[in-house]
Amino acid sequence: MNSKSNSRRNFIIGGVTLGASSTGLMVANPASAAITSNPYFIRVGIGGEFTSLHEAVAAAKALNPTSSNWVVIYMMPGSYDLASETNELALPDFTELAGASREGCIVLGNGNKNIRVNSHNRISNCSIKYTGTGNRSGAIRPQDSVNPATKGFLRIDDVDIEVYSTQRCAVWVQYLDRCYIHNCLIQTSGIGVETVSGHIFISNTHCRLVSNSLGNSTPHYGIKQTQGTWSRIWIDGGTWATGYGTSEINGEPDSDIVMFYAGGNSSARVELNNVWCIVRNNSGASAGKKIACVEVSTPTAWVRVRGGYYQAEDPNFHSFDLMNSANGRLEIQGCRYKSLLGNSYSANGAGVRMITDAIYTPQFNDDGIKVIDASKNSGGMVVKLSASGTSQVMGSEQVLIRIDNSGNTVTIDGNGQLINGSLTRKLGSEQYSKMILRYVGPSVGWLVLNE
Repeated sequence: MNSKSNSRRNFIIGGVTLGASSTGLMVANPASAAITSNPYFIRVGIGGEFTSLHEAVAAAKALNPTSSNWVVIYMMPGSYDLASETNELALPDFTELAGASREGCIVLGNGNKNIRVNSHNRISNCSIKYTGTGNRSGAIRPQDSVNPATKGFLRIDDVDIEVYSTQRCAVWVQYLDRCYIHNCLIQTSGIGVETVSGHIFISNTHCRLVSNSLGNSTPHYGIKQTQGTWSRIWIDGGTWATGYGTSEINGEPDSDIVMFYAGGNSSARVELNNVWCIVRNNSGASAGKKIACVEVSTPTAWVRVRGGYYQAEDPNFHSFDLMNSANGRLEIQGCRYKSLLGNSYSANGAGVRMITDAIYTPQFNDDGIKVIDASKNSGGMVVKLSASGTSQVMGSEQVLIRIDNSGNTVTIDGNGQLINGSLTRKLGSEQYSKMILRYVGPSVGWLVLNE
């Protein structure tokens, strides 16, 4: 470290010592008036005031940063290995970790040696490479002290994150009110972003799922919304794919590969806008394994897809582009996709549902094609068009077709909404009898367009 850096380091440390006031703000040191360096800008690495990130973080913490006095830790070009430290890198509140460039500044993490953020942090212009296992999930994750009451935020800009760990993620979002991920590259053999709570905004970010060890059976996820938790996720643009410039997933026939996995509670949402997504398993997925761009995995989950392109494939020709495996809600508008299953809305393609229950009531309102088989219901069958107490979507269309020739009665029930002025209406008794309905509002209810 040269004499100039030593002088500035002493100035920072001296300012910290003299700045231990009741307000926590640093007081100017008159003896150091000739030094023009800003103590809130800390350089680390070759040519900087500190040689390690942990030293720089300790100095930043001693400055007692606030919302009006952030500390910037600037990484000089070089490599920073967290595995050589005894603890993870715990950023103080109101601190930014910034590098000279993605290529010039590389932070290496391993197992529990990762970056732990506080309630308000920013990470920018660097690369983070994380490997190994550990119980501190994620290359970047909140500290244990972070809780929902802090209403904190994390901003990640222009960062390359590579994660080679079966069950670990690039970014773990928990208890942060807001998380912004902009202009990033995420390459992972495990999970890209895993969320438990908060509002997550991701834009112009490229996510690549890559191969793990041969015979691996652990799922791959681009986005994983933990089941039963509350979070709202907005993803605008970007490419989310396997392959295409990265290692294809191969030798893992027992691995589920799902790019956007929604498992939140009834208040959670996943919004996908103009995303380009291709998911492929070159191994040939085993029977029952999922190859999906989007999966709505729980009855309470809710995904809206607007624009973009979605394609999922494997050598066994599974058709799992957009799927709804648990009666959640999947809305599609203006997208190009190959297949759509489950309880779904679509502006340019209909969801398909097979109904055999004696009484069918959707958990959420849906539209699309209902294929009805009444052959096992000699006492009659009731098919309700909408969920009880849930507002129907204006303009929804339902196509009902019976495929059996049993002649058993099938009653179509508006569940409180009128059907051509009546509460119920009978579907024809002959095989392939049909009824096409359109919802036009609560005052009129459903109109039968064709039968």
